[in-house]
Amino acid sequence: MSSGKTFKASSTPSLALLLNPLAWFIWILDFVIWVLTFGWVKTIKFYLQPSYSVEVGPAVRRNRAAVDKLFTSPVPESEGGAAVLTTPKLFAWAAAKYGDEKAMGTRTFLGEYQEEGWRFPKKKFGATTWMSFRELKTKADAFGAALVATRAKKGCGMQPVPKGKNVEDLTGPHTILLFEDTCADWMTCALGALSQSLVVATSYATLGIDAVGEAIKASNITTVVTNRKNVERVAGLKKACPTLQTIIYTEFHVAPEDQGKAVSVPKGLTAIPLEDCFKFEPTKEAAEPTPEQVAVIMYTSGSTGKPKGVLLKHESVLASISGLLDVLGKAATTGDCYLGYLPQSHILEFCAELTCLALGMHIGYADPRTLTSTGAVRERPDGSINQKPEWPCPPGAIQEFRPTFMAGVPKVWDILKKAMEDKVAEMSPVKKFIFNVAYVGRATALRQHRDAPLLKALVFKKLAKMLGGKLKATISGGGAISSEVQTFARVA
Repeated sequence: MSSGKTFKASSTPSLALLLNPLAWFIWILDFVIWVLTFGWVKTIKFYLQPSYSVEVGPAVRRNRAAVDKLFTSPVPESEGGAAVLTTPKLFAWAAAKYGDEKAMGTRTFLGEYQEEGWRFPKKKFGATTWMSFRELKTKADAFGAALVATRAKKGCGMQPVPKGKNVEDLTGPHTILLFEDTCADWMTCALGALSQSLVVATSYATLGIDAVGEAIKASNITTVVTNRKNVERVAGLKKACPTLQTIIYTEFHVAPEDQGKAVSVPKGLTAIPLEDCFKFEPTKEAAEPTPEQVAVIMYTSGSTGKPKGVLLKHESVLASISGLLDVLGKAATTGDCYLGYLPQSHILEFCAELTCLALGMHIGYADPRTLTSTGAVRERPDGSINQKPEWPCPPGAIQEFRPTFMAGVPKVWDILKKAMEDKVAEMSPVKKFIFNVAYVGRATALRQHRDAPLLKALVFKKLAKMLGGKLKATISGGGAISSEVQTFARVA
């Protein structure tokens, strides 16, 4: 039950705050600490370096290093960048470079946990299992081989897009649809399909089955990857979608007791466990796509009518990844962690994950409902249950993976800001005053390209721990973010 108290974080100080001598004492003390700890060295370096962007026209700014042309290859020319112009080549380069480094992490799903007094059960997780870059490449190549293997060999009988042809003008089995939640299997399947010059169509896992049917018909799809729990619904589309032939199903977040059970589908359809696809031998000469070929068809959420398929070429995806690499590469190091929880059927998440793989980072997978301990519990090695967001064995994905990078759409940052404001609203007047002083002080410091070490340690260190305590940077996309929400994300 809400107490009715409200609070709104603002970087603009109130008159009462400006006239408070204690507030000025804290701000001055913070500034002195910044000076004594040589924080000003970093600020001076910032002002001495050339600006990141330059004006190239009315209200148009471009990256200084790409004024004349867009970045096309994410890989430096010294490392063979000129040849890395498609997603398969980018991932092959990353897999060769990072080999046995961790690539993707998945928390072991152990079923549901019904907590006394709670209406809905929570998801129960065990330890995280990790897949290396080398293992990911092996699985992706095997999956690609399964797609193009003939049906007589228990494959899917798909065909690479012929070079020089536009997929829009073709009716053959060239496109696969991914209809699954964000997980390692989703990206593995996408990489495998792209390696065979196939097109990957994506459909939001939260959309109704009718939207999936529309995508199948619009793109002449023969093969759908989905969760075991959705096989029956997808199979029900066969009558309206005659091109549909194969359903490949994952066991992602399927209760242990239900995994491995036989799946039945109507005549004319074939259901294949994803694990069976990983047993195929990779093809010796995979069909390489060209930069001009369509890589993905991303179907919209359908909020303004039927879902519309947006065609994106390999060169367009690589250009987006190049831009992200140019920004994130300055802060990222091999072994950093990215938290993957946004829909992979959205171009923001798709490009962000490929960017992180190109940087040698590992991706920890989660879903929005189990990011924190409010939607999950963790089974300890001794069988006991942990519900507190603490080490060891934290329930929430944020504490489990302790990401250094994460992406979000404006709504995510709005929710985080509102949650923080609700917590502050419940604080005592003294604590609320300290928070206001810290928020205004650090917002001012960041505008001056310096930090606020005292304020950061006193107040914002606790908030940082809510996101794992290691966050270096965030990516925002999918829409315009308001200035006050962006300020909150930077300050808090």
